[in-house]
Amino acid sequence: MAEKRRLILPIVIALVVNVVLFAIVLYPLSKKVAGGEQQAQAATVALNAARRDYDAARATVKGKGQADQELQKFYTDVLPPDMSVRDGLRFFASNSSPSRAICGSSARRRIPNRSETVSS
Repeated sequence: MAEKRRLILPIVIALVVNVVLFAIVLYPLSKKVAGGEQQAQAATVALNAARRDYDAARATVKGKGQADQELQKFYTDVLPPDMSVRDGLRFFASNSSPSRAICGSSARRRIPNRSETVSS
């Protein structure tokens, strides 16, 4: 029995040391790794949200540029070039429009001059 104690005692000591090292070193490290993984996941979510915001902002800028181009095209191609033609169109539209009966003859819209609408 004494010979078996000599074999069992080092095994028990190694087992106790192994459990103590696990409790002191490995368990806190595993918690730190889990915290790092959660931070990485949160950073990924934040990065994806930032990318969506960036794409939305770029689309807004692109849409604004396109709207500016279409507005400029409207002012140069659709509207008459001088004020006398615009006044005649406005007079014609206000006298022949069915909304005249609803709004009255005093309801007139002001059509801006090209120099007022084109901004540099």
